[in-house]
Amino acid sequence: MTDSSSYPRVLVVGQAFNLCCGGGITLSNLFEGWPRDRLAVAAVHGQVMDRHMCDHYVLGSDETVWTWPLSLLRRTATPPSGTDTQGPADGRAQSRGSALHTGHAARMLYAGIDGLGVLDELRSLRMSPPLRAWIRGFAPDVVYSQLGNLPMMSLVEQIIDEFDCPLALHIMDDWPSFLYRSGALQGVVRADMERRMRSLTNRAASLLTISDAMAAEYEARYGRAFLSFHNPVDLKHWDELAAAYRVVPSSSADRPLHIVYAGRVGTGNADSVLDVAEIVSEMSSRGERIAMQVNTPDADTPVAIRIAEYPGVVVTPGGEYARVPSLMEAADILLLPLDFDERSVRLMRLSMPTKVSEYLASGRPVLTYAPRGSATADYARGDEWSIVVDERDPAALRRALESLIHDDALRRDMGTRARQCAVENHDAGRVRTQFRAALTVGAARA
Repeated sequence: MTDSSSYPRVLVVGQAFNLCCGGGITLSNLFEGWPRDRLAVAAVHGQVMDRHMCDHYVLGSDETVWTWPLSLLRRTATPPSGTDTQGPADGRAQSRGSALHTGHAARMLYAGIDGLGVLDELRSLRMSPPLRAWIRGFAPDVVYSQLGNLPMMSLVEQIIDEFDCPLALHIMDDWPSFLYRSGALQGVVRADMERRMRSLTNRAASLLTISDAMAAEYEARYGRAFLSFHNPVDLKHWDELAAAYRVVPSSSADRPLHIVYAGRVGTGNADSVLDVAEIVSEMSSRGERIAMQVNTPDADTPVAIRIAEYPGVVVTPGGEYARVPSLMEAADILLLPLDFDERSVRLMRLSMPTKVSEYLASGRPVLTYAPRGSATADYARGDEWSIVVDERDPAALRRALESLIHDDALRRDMGTRARQCAVENHDAGRVRTQFRAALTVGAARA
């Protein structure tokens, strides 16, 4: 029986527990097994919220403050605040509140604000009386946040100040290097963000990142040690789910080898998925035994529709998370794509996609198509569970796919190394114990 008193009471601010996005999945897997009464989330509205993990408070109109003149337009557009008692019934994010004003004057105003790059200086999140009372009733020992922008930084500062709580800061991608880089006043906004980030980093009791590469760079950047916590996988449960929903592929000798990508398609990976789809289609039309499946919750977006137009490539809508293990296990090759444009490289260079540990748990070979120097490409190359194409070169991509198609032993050996890497680096039992220790130590430093 779990001794609840040995777990600190954690208030998560910003990201909700869910199985719909990388941040929510990682959060859910790290906190799985935490006593429900020792977790609470103050979540940004619009997210799916997993109610079995804990109670949620939805940050809305009571906490959102818009500076004039945006206060005139946003007053009725911000969804209401309150405790989440029902949550989305169909697993999709729901929007509450009235539609945003879109008249000509409003559009002109927003265009001017975008030109200045000051939107997040004109809005803030504050503790409202209902939120303050809700937090006081929960009585947190530690505040955990992934932050993400200036308004969230401001709210976290207020909470840790008023309730004298230690902070556990977890960085999922390098947004401090990415945000607020457009607009005439971007320098002013970035300076404010960097000042707040350094202040919160200096004050935090626990400093966490998503990858070893990020931990090393952030230690150099902020002068404090960071621990790396990526999405853990409960390997026993993963195998049980894979078996429960297992799809047995055809045993025909000329059956096409299936390359599978599972996850979102959009900012940071859409161009690379398109590149691979084009090469797979070309190879398939020449008689190579290869086909591609893109399983994504973004199946109805323009980019997914473009991907589906390639012969030999199918796009399927993302289903329930419990079926992900069987989907990955049924693949012959798993695709791990990141885009090569400057904007994507800046955002994703130090990040580690949530699906990496899940791919490894599946014991399947991986094709990593990601920029040289990215944490993802370096990890894949270093542990040899993937063929890595780290430049946007169609010929190199084609050669990598041909190697995987024609070398059964290569695929088998890479899959074995992938599973071993999952056991050594991402086993949920070990990672959750270390994560709990990091937050417990942080809470004790208060």
